[in-house]
Amino acid sequence: MKQSPFDPIIKLTSALLLSLMTMSVWADSLEQNYAWVWTLDPDREESVWRIPLTEKLMSDLHSERANDLVLVDARGQEIPFTRLPDSALIEALEQTHELDIESALVEKDHEHPEALELIIDHDGTRMRVRSPRTEPRDSTQGALVFQALIGAPAERPDWPEHLLELELTSADPLSIDCRLRDAGDVDPARLRVDFRAVGDSRPRRYEASQSIQELPAGWHLSCFGTRTPTELEMSAARLVSSGQRDYRQNHVLAVKAERLEDQPGRFEFELDGPYRTHALTISSDEPNLVSRIEVFSRVNEERSWRARGITTLSTLESEQARLEFADEPAHRDRYWQVRTEPALEQLPEFEMETWQDELAFLARGQAPWRLYAGSRQSHELAEPAGWLDETIQRLGPAWNWPSLEPTQREQAGGPPVLETPLPPIPWQRYLLWAVLVLAAGLVIYLAMHLLSHR
Repeated sequence: MKQSPFDPIIKLTSALLLSLMTMSVWADSLEQNYAWVWTLDPDREESVWRIPLTEKLMSDLHSERANDLVLVDARGQEIPFTRLPDSALIEALEQTHELDIESALVEKDHEHPEALELIIDHDGTRMRVRSPRTEPRDSTQGALVFQALIGAPAERPDWPEHLLELELTSADPLSIDCRLRDAGDVDPARLRVDFRAVGDSRPRRYEASQSIQELPAGWHLSCFGTRTPTELEMSAARLVSSGQRDYRQNHVLAVKAERLEDQPGRFEFELDGPYRTHALTISSDEPNLVSRIEVFSRVNEERSWRARGITTLSTLESEQARLEFADEPAHRDRYWQVRTEPALEQLPEFEMETWQDELAFLARGQAPWRLYAGSRQSHELAEPAGWLDETIQRLGPAWNWPSLEPTQREQAGGPPVLETPLPPIPWQRYLLWAVLVLAAGLVIYLAMHLLSHR
């Protein structure tokens, strides 16, 4: 058959009509299956966006895992997104301080070695640190053979974790027992520091590290052995301070609890969304109160209660107690119960701390985008594995990406979408009974017909 010159145009038109019909059906499905839609209208062009899920948007979600979300562009095309993990919003920080050192070998005939003195100049201020006199001692490790004085940084780091790294160089193999103490402490050193050989270089290098809780003005290191090394010195001392900067948003929800009348000292409350809970604060103004607090939660009313933690509320010192929950996968429970012993007479106040969820997506399709939320169906179109790491490598840390906050909420399917549907009508059962009744009637008719013709 000869092909008409209009055939390509007809096929293209048919394809476009089919595409439009498919998009229309998809859009209608979103309107019917989701309660709300939020508009995301950027004021500039960016290659990637973050979407903070505000308190209001979280209260619109219905799913226990907060995954009843769909993101589409202006034409209704679905756009994949990534839910940012906590690790992508926490910056690891580290700072190294080179420390001043004064060290000396101790000869065997020096029964009372001189105390070491270290003078540190910093910003025009001179600080003098002296080590206590270290008496020789007899032990299984021998007598004192080496000591060193190490000055702490003049500017104290703000970060909470500290690691003291020490390095010794020796011409001979070392077999010594080293102890560390605060330079201002007169008691014998008890904290053991183990030096380990590093590499095959000459002179030999030995390294040790020790976690430090509090920073003194300086440290005194004393090493004991059976003989004094010919050449031994402390070649380096560093203080490595580390911490983190948290870019997650912390929301505090004031919740209204109810007293269980039939169970004294027990209170219950419900959150209005699947928030990521991480701490609960209980406050009371009852005077001279000391009460044991047990906290329980569950994801829905059909599940059993599970323990979340125990704390003590004492108004002798403070009017509140704060309980932090362990970070675990199931941390979106909505139903909570607090048990007190002895029972609180007054209803306390409760505040729940939650971490804000954030999504991230590549700016595909045509803006403005729309975020559908609230459905009895769980659905997320996620970016492929490895997308987040690759994007961070190309564009930098996720906390620096631009943020696009949902501000305009409109009704899609509305609250009826979230209502529990009526049980389906069992049409198949009714049809089967109808067929059986008709078949029985037909059998009776045929039987009566045969009897009437005899």
